[in-house]
Amino acid sequence: MYVYVGRESQSTGESYCPDCTKAIPIIAKALDSFGARYTLLKVPVDGPQDTNSETYAFRKRRDTNLTAVPTLIAYNSQGITGRLVESQLLNYNNIIRFLSSHFQ
Repeated sequence: MYVYVGRESQSTGESYCPDCTKAIPIIAKALDSFGARYTLLKVPVDGPQDTNSETYAFRKRRDTNLTAVPTLIAYNSQGITGRLVESQLLNYNNIIRFLSSHFQ
């Protein structure tokens, strides 16, 4: 399973984060190459008030430790197996390598 965390406006559902806007189609294309054999959970955050807050669930949990958006996290039954953040998500081949190494 993969979890994507990116900035989205709660009112429009659209991303206003430049890196998120660039990363979303690259991630989608990479995931599509694996067919329908994966689960992707999208976790939208609305702004710095979410991710910069010490009480934000994904930031304060040790297992997620969210430090930046966009972030793509790979999970298996043991927990987090890897993550890509920010500019790492702007390279298709980088995402393919990541998905391949964490795909079950």
